[in-house]
Amino acid sequence: MNVLFLKYPKAFFAAIILHVAFAGIFVLSFDWTATIEPEPEVSVVQATAVDESQVQAELEKLRAIEAAKRRAEEKRLDKLERRASDAEKRRQNEQERIKKLEQQRKEESKKKQIAEQERKQAEAERMASKEAAMRAEKERLALEEQRLRALEEKQKAEELERQAKAEAERALAEQRKREEAELRRQMLAEEERRLAAQKTKQEQALINKYVAHIKNRIESKWVKPASAKAGMKCEIQVRIMPGGKVLSTKITKSSGDTAFDRTVETAVRKAEPLPLPPDAALFSYFRELELEFIHQ
Repeated sequence: MNVLFLKYPKAFFAAIILHVAFAGIFVLSFDWTATIEPEPEVSVVQATAVDESQVQAELEKLRAIEAAKRRAEEKRLDKLERRASDAEKRRQNEQERIKKLEQQRKEESKKKQIAEQERKQAEAERMASKEAAMRAEKERLALEEQRLRALEEKQKAEELERQAKAEAERALAEQRKREEAELRRQMLAEEERRLAAQKTKQEQALINKYVAHIKNRIESKWVKPASAKAGMKCEIQVRIMPGGKVLSTKITKSSGDTAFDRTVETAVRKAEPLPLPPDAALFSYFRELELEFIHQ
C-alpha cells in the first residue's frame, strides 16, 4: 500500500474521495425520519357508524401507501445497491487498474532491469570489443613495427652485403689490376731479359768476334823468336783507348821465355790501331783485354 501511495498518490486520493462520496450519498439517501405510521385509531363508537366500504377503501388506501412506500424503499434500496455495486465494481476496477498498473510497473521495471542488463552487457561487449580492437591494433602496430624493423635490418644487411660485395669487387678488380700489372711487368721484365739476353748474346758474339779479330791481327804481326818451342804460351793484358790505340801492355802470365814474351808485346804494338766494334757502348768490354798466345 505504501508503494502504491508513493507510486500513484493522485489515484490513491481519488479512490478515497470516491468511496467517501459513495458513503455520503448512501447516508443522505436513507430516510432516517421515516417511521411506520400508526394505524388510525378507529373509534369503536364510530365503527358502527362508518360504512364498511369506506373502511375497505381506507384500508386499500393504506395498503397502497404502504406498497408505494415499500416500492419506493425497494427502489431506493435497489438504487443504493446498484450504486454500491457500481461503487464496488469501480473499486474493484480501480484495484484491478492499480493492480494492472503495479503489474505494468513491475513489468516495466523488469523490462528496465532487463534493458539495463542488456545495456550493461552491450556496453561490456562494446568495451570488450573496443579493448579487443585496441589489442588487435596494438598487436598489428607491434607486428608492423617488427616488420619495419626486420625490413630495415634486411635493408641494412643488404646494404652491408652490397657494400661488402662492392668492396670485394673493388678489391678483386684492384687485385686483378695488380696481377695484370705484375704480369705485364713480369712479361716486360721477361721480354727485357730476353731482349737483354739476346742483346747480350749478340753483343757477346760481336765481342767474341772482335776479340778474335784483335787476336788474329796481333798474331798476324807476331814474329816468333828462334827460342820459341811448341806449346809455349803467355797471357798479356792490353789496355786500349777509343779508336783502337794501345795505351799499355802487361804480361800477366809469362811463358818462361823473356824473348817469347817480348815478341808478343811487340806484335800488339804493331797491330794498332786494334779493330773495335762500331757500337761505342761495347768499348767497355775492350778497355782492358786479357789475351792468351800459344806457340803451335
